[in-house]
Amino acid sequence: MPTHLGHCFITWEDLRSELEDWAISSQFGFKAHKKGKSRAVYVCKHESSRYHWRLMASGNKNAEIEVKTLHSQHTCAGLGRGNQLRPISSLQTWLRRVVPQHLFVTKATKVQEVVGCI
Repeated sequence: MPTHLGHCFITWEDLRSELEDWAISSQFGFKAHKKGKSRAVYVCKHESSRYHWRLMASGNKNAEIEVKTLHSQHTCAGLGRGNQLRPISSLQTWLRRVVPQHLFVTKATKVQEVVGCI
């Protein structure tokens, strides 16, 4: 588990990127249950286990975003089954962010090269 209780991030985007990486590698989906300027609560997308996996983060006195609550036990029965937990759009967003870090993609790039880099 890359994110842990007390882990601090500089921006909300950094926290979201870390959560996306974790969700993809652990094969689950998440969504913002509540989001404000100074705090956010993320939960599992799957309705039956939505309140089992939960992460709450808020600003701290150092102007960082700190993970304050983390229920990391994910008990979703549908882990990674089809696209009900990980919609294509979220996978595409993740791929657009991660692939360029490892591979320069052009029109000549073969699909197998992208798959190999992931």
